[in-house]
Parts: sequence; C-alpha cells; structure tokens
Amino acid sequence: MTYRIIRDLAPVQDGRVEAHTTNISEGGIGFETPTHIVEGEVLEIWVDFFPVTLHSEVRVAHCVIKSENAYVIGAAFRNLPPAERDKIRHFIRSCLHNASRGAPGQPAT
Repeated sequence: MTYRIIRDLAPVQDGRVEAHTTNISEGGIGFETPTHIVEGEVLEIWVDFFPVTLHSEVRVAHCVIKSENAYVIGAAFRNLPPAERDKIRHFIRSCLHNASRGAPGQPAT
C-alpha cells in the first residue's frame, strides 16, 4: 500500500509513502506507517490486490504511536465508487475462501 497527503499536491510517484495494510473493510482501512499523520487529514491511497489496485481517498480517524517511527492509522473511505468497493468485496471473499481451506497440512479453523 502507498499513500500521499492530498494537500501536499506532490507528483504521484515522488509523493507516495510506503505503508503496511493491517486490515480493510468496505468502510475503511488500517495501516502502519513510519510517519505521524494528523487526525482529519485526507489521503489518497493505492492498495495492490494483484492484479488490480484499489485507488481511493480516506480521512484519518486516528493515529496511535506503536513504537519509535511506527504509527497505527485508522482511516475511513471517502465517496468510495462502486467499482472500488467491489474490489474490496472480492479481496475479502478471496481471503475468507482461502482461510476456510486452511494452510496445507493444517485444518481450517
């Protein structure tokens, strides 16, 4: 996942910051980043679901320090278009399907 703060208006590639997605739903996304982000800030995000990429805007709901140079962010989607919402649904269904099958040699839980 990558993001950029919209007010920066930086060039798309140069303005992106790498982050690690921790959870996602149709309502929002959680991620960890080395950068503190102010609550209420609007971000443009890209999440790779291979082979498709989710592209949307989010508003930061909370930013909690995890450790030095690590922050846990919770953000709500803003005006998520139906096509982008469908990408999330497909990703979640795929994860649930894979989890129900269990890892090789492991029973499903």
